[in-house]
Amino acid sequence: MENVMGSRLLRAYEVAELLGLSKKHVYRMAMLRKLPSVKFEGSLRFPLQDRLHFVERHRRVPHHPPGLDPKVG
Repeated sequence: MENVMGSRLLRAYEVAELLGLSKKHVYRMAMLRKLPSVKFEGSLRFPLQDRLHFVERHRRVPHHPPGLDPKVG
């Protein structure tokens, strides 16, 4: 499904697969407004672009102590 702006809208099960979560957890996060969603006549949809931003905001980068270069081995 696509919205007016041309961005793909995902169903809860698609978001669950993409994020490695249960569908129930996706609905819970949407209810708590931790995952942006759009409601159409009682059905929740999740803009794909928002999912990509969500993943980027929650990305954890390994921390390397100063002076240790992980590329040098």
